[in-house]
Amino acid sequence: MLEPLPEHQRTALLLHYLAGFSVREVSAIVGRPEGTVKSDLFHAKARIRAELGGTDD
Repeated sequence: MLEPLPEHQRTALLLHYLAGFSVREVSAIVGRPEGTVKSDLFHAKARIRAELGGTDD
């Protein structure tokens, strides 16, 4: 499920949800702005949700 994600989205997702780092910490680790990390997380979750056939309702 994670393999099709772009590397930056997969990394943000793993660090935030599995490793438990905050968005601020993920931002510092990967060297991307916090807003970009938030966007990466949003798009990664949306893609996974779509793959699972879910909706945003």
